[in-house]
Amino acid sequence: MALHRALVGTEAVHQSSFYQSSDPGAVGAGKDWWDTTASPPTLKRRDAANTAWLTVSTPAGGATGAAGGVLAGTYPNPSFAADMATQAELDAVAAAKANLASPTFTGTPTAPTAAGGTNTTQIATTAFVQAAVSGATGVLFSIPIQLGNGVDVILTTEPENVFWLDQGNYNITGWTISSDATGSIVVRIDRATYADFPTWTEIMASDRPTLSSARKNQLTLGAAISTTTKSAFRATVVSAATVKAVSVTLAAVRV
Repeated sequence: MALHRALVGTEAVHQSSFYQSSDPGAVGAGKDWWDTTASPPTLKRRDAANTAWLTVSTPAGGATGAAGGVLAGTYPNPSFAADMATQAELDAVAAAKANLASPTFTGTPTAPTAAGGTNTTQIATTAFVQAAVSGATGVLFSIPIQLGNGVDVILTTEPENVFWLDQGNYNITGWTISSDATGSIVVRIDRATYADFPTWTEIMASDRPTLSSARKNQLTLGAAISTTTKSAFRATVVSAATVKAVSVTLAAVRV
């Protein structure tokens, strides 16, 4: 290999290899140039069009720059791309587990909702929900009543069904009745306040829950029945035929 410090003109074109710090220029396709500006020197070769230098190797120091193909990362210490992808997934899983163990929240939590009329997107405590549900107006709910054992035909001597209900202020607006088989039944519904118990007052004498050769029936009362205090309810059978199990549901709404 010839060593040249300064090559110019036709003398440069006829050399097969150059070892210098300055670019020898268009010395001919396939010519080699050891670029001494790099440490260690880099071997370059003139391309077929004699327009640019191609890097052939970087001996003694190893390659530099981004790796490609099945490799990833950068020289001189590339890694297999598949290994790096697997490691990235493992890192993501580890980060997710760490966040679950010690979650990070951003922003400032809002204060618990304080009033029943508040409908903003605030945090609601259990106590607030319970208070809001029990005191909210317009909330619909049902009062279920069961008669019969499902085995014996219901008679007028059926034991009375008595239960207590404390739901604040509400109106009874109607009823739905159904049975295990096609038949007939008339049910009387009485009510008594805690102070008046056991003195009963019928609350829907003209609109008693009734089945007449049917399995279901329902009625919306013309006038809602107002209830404002803790009350006991009693269901008794006025008349019945064929049926063995009857369900009466009173519809109510808080006021």
